[in-house]
Amino acid sequence: MVIAAVSTGGFTYGSLVTAVKIVTLWVLVFLLSVLFIPRILNRVGEETIVYASLVVLFGIVLIMTTLGFSEVIAAFIAGVAVAESRFSQRVRETVNVLLAIFGSIFFIAMGLQLNFKYILNIEVLVMALATSVVAIVGKVIGIYHSPT
Repeated sequence: MVIAAVSTGGFTYGSLVTAVKIVTLWVLVFLLSVLFIPRILNRVGEETIVYASLVVLFGIVLIMTTLGFSEVIAAFIAGVAVAESRFSQRVRETVNVLLAIFGSIFFIAMGLQLNFKYILNIEVLVMALATSVVAIVGKVIGIYHSPT
């Protein structure tokens, strides 16, 4: 919203106030999650930590989407909060198994949603080629000029 307002030249006092409210709300939810959720998860038994982590994830997603934020931002906050608990390694092991199962399904679904007309646009091809060249040159420079 703020980026759109700045790019169109319509940045007003009202949009600044809205941006400050959004950032303040995000920081408040983030700090409360990071301060309180690990303490709650540390009191949960190891046998139920995965279920408790899922409750935390879906709870934060529900709260954040109700407040108008993206599910991705909510999942990030939940991940940071769960990572601060002492059972984070157990949750990470379970998530890795789920990632192995559902990760490929995610990329297949994203690939099926791809609009090939957009990819065949000449500006997109030039930008992709330029980004690839910069990445390759940066990788080569990083390999041969490492401080080791």
